[in-house]
Amino acid sequence: METLTFNYKPLLRSGVFMLLGSAAFSVGLVWMAFANDAELRLPGVDLPPVVATGFYAVLAIFFAVGMLVGVILIRSSFGPPAQVVLSATEITAPASQLSKKTRVIPYADITSMRVNTIQHNTFLIIKSNQKTLSIPKGSVAERGAFDTLCAALDKRIVASRVKL
Repeated sequence: METLTFNYKPLLRSGVFMLLGSAAFSVGLVWMAFANDAELRLPGVDLPPVVATGFYAVLAIFFAVGMLVGVILIRSSFGPPAQVVLSATEITAPASQLSKKTRVIPYADITSMRVNTIQHNTFLIIKSNQKTLSIPKGSVAERGAFDTLCAALDKRIVASRVKL
């Protein structure tokens, strides 16, 4: 079997939306933390003003981390693409959109492969004995490459299970 290679790159718009959304929420929560002088009422919980201020500050920090993730995604979208490689015996793909590490999974170890759609986002999910790999459709750059990747991977998994 020939080796197939697919470019894998995070979408710029994902990073931009992450950055802008996290920035808006973070700034709003910082403003709420500084301006807070009332208790916060959540279903079943009433937080006094001091605790409510801390709550807003913790949420602001959480969204500030989201801003960093957005910057990393934007930076990655301008860099050289990573590769999803289907060799004769294994798949090699990035562990995530945020990491430069790769995962190598032999076809014989794959227990399931499925395409999952969540709110118009399609993912190829590959499960093996010890690892799970998720490849977003939007990150496989060329048009039609995602379907080619799914079909070729399925064919190779079936071929690895055939014993002669």
